[in-house]
Amino acid sequence: MTKYISALILACICFISCNDKPDIEPITSHVLQVFPNPAFYTTQIIVDNSENKPYVLQVFDTKGKVMLERNITTGSNNFQLDLSDQPVGKYQVILKADKIVATRAFLKL
Repeated sequence: MTKYISALILACICFISCNDKPDIEPITSHVLQVFPNPAFYTTQIIVDNSENKPYVLQVFDTKGKVMLERNITTGSNNFQLDLSDQPVGKYQVILKADKIVATRAFLKL
């Protein structure tokens, strides 16, 4: 009987903790833009930091390795990423600030 009560308590704890809302807030879509998508030789990454928050921008290659990391200053920030020596595949762009995060994916053909 004790075994069943323990299992029930564990299930309740898991259910409650699994249904908690995360502390991460999404960043609105206009803050982070990546184009063209798909890309061939270069892609543009634009970060609009009008909220003056300390953003960190990271770009991950097809193997999950960080290929670019930048601290973002206020205002509009424009990065041209050279992909000419990079393999074909899916790349990930992540913009973080405290409990705020935005992600974009793009393809290199």
